[in-house]
Amino acid sequence: MNCKFCGASVSDSDVLCPYCGSSLEELIPLDEEVTESAVQDETAALAQDDFAQDDSAQEDVQAPFADINTEGTMPAPKKSKIGKIVLFSIIGLLAVGIILLALNFSSAYSWFKIKTSSGKSLLKTGFHNSLDEFVDSYEDYVEDAAKMSSAPQWGTQMQASLEMNEQIFSALDDAFAQQGMDLNLSWLQDLNLDMQMLFDKKASTAMIAYGIGVAGEELFSIESIVDQTNEKVWFAYPSLSETAIYASSSDDKFMQAAMENVIDRMNPNGNNYPPEKLESLLKKYGDIIIDGFGKVKKSSKTVEIDGISQKLTVLDAYMSEENAINMCITLLETVKNDQDLKQLILQMSQQMTLSMSSFYEDAPYGEEEFYNEFLDAIDEQLENLRNELNELDVTKEICLTFYMDNDFQIAGFKVQDENGDELFRFVGVEEKERYAAEFVAGDVVITDSGKVQEKNTGTMSLSVDGAELFTVDHTTSEKDDVMKATLKLKLGDDLMQQISSQIGQDAAMLYMTGVALQLDATVSEEQADFQLSFVMVGQKLISVNLKIDPVRNVEIIVPTDGFNAADDEQLENWAASWDLKGLMDKLTELGLPVELIDELMG
Repeated sequence: MNCKFCGASVSDSDVLCPYCGSSLEELIPLDEEVTESAVQDETAALAQDDFAQDDSAQEDVQAPFADINTEGTMPAPKKSKIGKIVLFSIIGLLAVGIILLALNFSSAYSWFKIKTSSGKSLLKTGFHNSLDEFVDSYEDYVEDAAKMSSAPQWGTQMQASLEMNEQIFSALDDAFAQQGMDLNLSWLQDLNLDMQMLFDKKASTAMIAYGIGVAGEELFSIESIVDQTNEKVWFAYPSLSETAIYASSSDDKFMQAAMENVIDRMNPNGNNYPPEKLESLLKKYGDIIIDGFGKVKKSSKTVEIDGISQKLTVLDAYMSEENAINMCITLLETVKNDQDLKQLILQMSQQMTLSMSSFYEDAPYGEEEFYNEFLDAIDEQLENLRNELNELDVTKEICLTFYMDNDFQIAGFKVQDENGDELFRFVGVEEKERYAAEFVAGDVVITDSGKVQEKNTGTMSLSVDGAELFTVDHTTSEKDDVMKATLKLKLGDDLMQQISSQIGQDAAMLYMTGVALQLDATVSEEQADFQLSFVMVGQKLISVNLKIDPVRNVEIIVPTDGFNAADDEQLENWAASWDLKGLMDKLTELGLPVELIDELMG
């Protein structure tokens, strides 16, 4: 039978029409004639009953049946729940994709930028990122310098001392005994060298002092004091004479320039170029150099070093002689009109012109004169470059290869000559917490690999023509703004074999005892400690210790009277006031041989 509403063929057991959903309780026999007007009349009646209470719906009562095929052909089936499920699944997948893209935006952005950017654009990005790190370090230095010199009085104090193992003392005693010399070298354990650099900007004075002490007692000391207010430089030897000697700088052009140099050092922050301007300059001229390349080809390569591999973007930048000359011309023309660079050059030339004026009477004195000389040199070089460009017949081309990681950081570079031969190469790779780097220049190869964790560890090796000469084990860590580092230099296996073949078993024993040179460092804002040691069998035999501390409360005592160095008679009287006998008596008490003391006196 057929549905009386849509005319579709339906089963006798159906209660609802599977096509239009109408009730089939009143069936129409197949042989009964169904007229178009009858179907329309009944449809309109049902629609009137369903939407009678909704005035707004009455305008569209015939819309659901506007496409009914009254000629008995099968109509389009009604949308089922499967369509809705598919639709919501697609929406869900899109949502998940958007979330994953957001969580991995950095990787997605890197992939998109690497795929769509030109080689030169990527090279500029990597160059700028590298400069950002450099400028950040420079900015930290500027801040530290400003912090150190912000007070009107400041300074640093350094103390060096020697530390020796008892075995070394025994070996030295035996060696001197064989020479017939009876020495007591235990005093070396208490030997120290002190140095102070003090600056008082308010009083325009500065002092640099050195002293040698033994067992807490001053053995020898010297002080040089700059008194800019009275235009004098004082020299004093407190351990030898109570009276100082002075020289007037008012009539000495060289000494006056040196004095102004020292006083200028009292304010290091004033000599620092603003980091933001420095960054702008470096990026500007770096871009000019990159634009000077003829072409930059882009590709990708997996680089492996010491078992660690990383996929890097490879940028092959080609530069011909013509490219290089044109790039230099553009660079120099930009320099001539760069006011920011002019300010930097004028600032750098301040100390230079002072020094030059001390030695050369006809040297340009003053920043402007120095800068004008600089511009004249640029004009001369530009003329030479243009002449060279006009005479260029055959152009050669070199290739500079840059390696870039997904963070757009330059991971290495390689230089090839016009024949494609590699001149040198440096590249570093990272894989999770591990890293490796390699530098190759001819037969010289330097490799470094290790782990980056709370305590970074690694080993660097130096090889020449395939033979390992030295290795350096290094460890660094940082906690609470305190950095600790240890470097241990050892002879390489190949070098030890070469030494063994020359001097026999002694070299093998030397290698087996683990002979090494070790540097330990602990650095913070308030203090820096360094120790350089000669190590054997895990023990430090001889160590030199260096300790650097800031000085907060500076007191520079300028002498009120003394001998005038310009007066020969006063100079002789000052030298005669030295207590050399007292110094020699101290050396004798320390165990130095009388013969050595007599030689020193001579």
